[in-house]
Amino acid sequence: FYHSGIDQDFLELVVVEGLQVALADGDFVRMPPRPGDREVNLVKCLDGWDAEDGPETREAERRFAHRLYQAVEALNQARQVEQKLCRVVTRAMNFDKVDSCREDLIYEILELEWGQ
Repeated sequence: FYHSGIDQDFLELVVVEGLQVALADGDFVRMPPRPGDREVNLVKCLDGWDAEDGPETREAERRFAHRLYQAVEALNQARQVEQKLCRVVTRAMNFDKVDSCREDLIYEILELEWGQ
């Protein structure tokens, strides 16, 4: 089972090794077909569901894909900013002072524990 990196409750891919079959959500997983691959649109198998593939549907899918791309780009930029901030904070950090504070805190905790 392969779950979405964005939503852990969303299943993107199921591999059935014994049958040599992989079932993928075609909306999100884009894999180039290989010889022998077969694509089945399961939406067409649902009772009472109109699997419309008209221009409105394609336009909605295009807008969704564009928004998803924008979201991924924004997350990538946020990660880059976070990495830069980490480098700045690390360079500015006084590790000797941090170690000294940690030792002081440990001694205070030990005094509280053993002093009672």
